[in-house]
Amino acid sequence: MVDHKLPLVSFGMPAYKGAHFKEALESIKNQTVSDFEVIVQDDASPEDLRSVFDEVCANDKRFSFDRNEEDLAPDIVKNWDITLRKACGQFFVLASDDDIYEPTFLEKLLSLAKKYPTVDIFNGRYDRFNDSGICGMVAKPAEYESQTECMYAMTCERRYPIAPNVMVRTKALRDIGGFVDLPAGTASDYLTWLKLARNGYVTSNDILLHWRYDGSSITSSKSQYWLSQKIAGMRLAQPIWIELAKSLSPQTDAESFQKSCILNLVTNGYENWMIMPLMGKATKSTYVKFLFEMLKSGKIGKRYFVRSLVKCMLSKRKWR
Repeated sequence: MVDHKLPLVSFGMPAYKGAHFKEALESIKNQTVSDFEVIVQDDASPEDLRSVFDEVCANDKRFSFDRNEEDLAPDIVKNWDITLRKACGQFFVLASDDDIYEPTFLEKLLSLAKKYPTVDIFNGRYDRFNDSGICGMVAKPAEYESQTECMYAMTCERRYPIAPNVMVRTKALRDIGGFVDLPAGTASDYLTWLKLARNGYVTSNDILLHWRYDGSSITSSKSQYWLSQKIAGMRLAQPIWIELAKSLSPQTDAESFQKSCILNLVTNGYENWMIMPLMGKATKSTYVKFLFEMLKSGKIGKRYFVRSLVKCMLSKRKWR
């Protein structure tokens, strides 16, 4: 008799880079909880990911591999949603092709999911690493946070969750229409997680993911093409941030204060918060255009504009 039991957890893995693909697969394969499936969706990579996959997972029926006929970039969120559509698990994890999970990743998060049956999103702490070793880790947050507290931490405190370190209830993610779709996936994960935090946001105090922080991700490329896509994504994201902030339902005076801070940031401070940091990699022409937009909208004064313009002109940035 064939066992048609559905997996408890689905890992959706949009894949493109081959350098650390094997390590990423092995870290999932070594989970202490074995009731999962892994859906690898090769986004027409120029590298031979299939050979690496076969080396690690060919005889493991929990792992599947498929390849897109064409590269979906810059609409990379479409590849995320392909894996979500294929997922059969009660829970879903958007895995990456180069980060490394602790063996207890699923064990710890499933324990929290059992403890908080009405919550839809769970994550752990993580550390950042590169070839030189560990280069930092996220601080310990509270185990449970409301949606308002979570959004305040993400915006005003700059505590950003790493997408592969998050586990969500699959139905809840599908009910909101899947991932927020923005160019280059810019803020798509953050906004998706915040929507799912309507019933709370739960974090394990254990380090459960080692996030590769070496500038090798596709969207961290210094190319002006990817930069333009990220800037476009950030601009499209602003009304979604504002809508989410307005929809918050504070339960305490402290949360009411947090909501007011969030609203101020996503409306009046958005450019400095989300777009200005990207300008460090922009050409002179892109940066000058941005300064003129800021001046015209009244977001910066003439003195700041002139000072920034002169500094830009004297810099070693390329013109285009």
